[in-house]
Order: sequence, then structure tokens, then C-alpha cells
Amino acid sequence: MYTEPLQAFSWGQYGAVAFVYSLFSLTGFSFKGRGRVFSKENARSVQQVLTIHLKSLTFLLLWMWATAAIGPHLPDWMTDTFVYSTRRHSLLDLSFAAVMTIAGFVEWQLVYVKRGPDADGQETASS
Repeated sequence: MYTEPLQAFSWGQYGAVAFVYSLFSLTGFSFKGRGRVFSKENARSVQQVLTIHLKSLTFLLLWMWATAAIGPHLPDWMTDTFVYSTRRHSLLDLSFAAVMTIAGFVEWQLVYVKRGPDADGQETASS
């Protein structure tokens, strides 16, 4: 019996990861007391912020798909689970979490550019 290739695809997991990642990266949680992403303190426009976020989200979802696709082909020591804090994890799971965290930090550095005064006292973007 033929089934569609995307029929067994787990859209819910990808949607949940995209939602949580977007929630954390765009709602204004800040590092080192920085301002919100969509505030007047940010020199980037809304379009620039959303473009950067969509590129980062695309990378993250492709990484999630790639880890799921290559999982069966990896050696057992990378996919065997171990118990940590009452949950089962593998090195593949931990690598995904590390990439997600690094992507969040990199996105934050790209998205948030604080405005600073220039020589004329006007607000400009500073890096």
C-alpha cells in the first residue's frame, strides 16, 4: 500500500519547536539587561528582525529534520539513551539542544542592535 511521504511526518513536533523558539526569541526575553526586540531601543526594523528570525528558524527546523533523518544511520553510542534527571537522553538529543541554544544566542546578537547617539546627538545604530 502506497502512503504519502509526508503523511507520517510529525508536523506537531516541528510546530511546537517553532512556536517555543519563536516565543523565546521574539517576546523580549533579554540577556544582560538588553531591551526588547521590537522596542524603540532596537535599531533594526520589524522586517529585518522577522527576516533574521525566519532564517534562524529555517536553520533550526532543517537541523531537527536532519537529526531525525540521520539518527538511524549513526553508531549506537550516539543514539543510545541514558537517564539524566529522570528522563532519557542520547548524545543526538543533546547535540540538538546545544545547536538550538547556540542558534538562539546567535539570533539574539543579530536581531538586537542598540541605538546610540552619533556626533549630532541623533539616534543611530551601533554594534
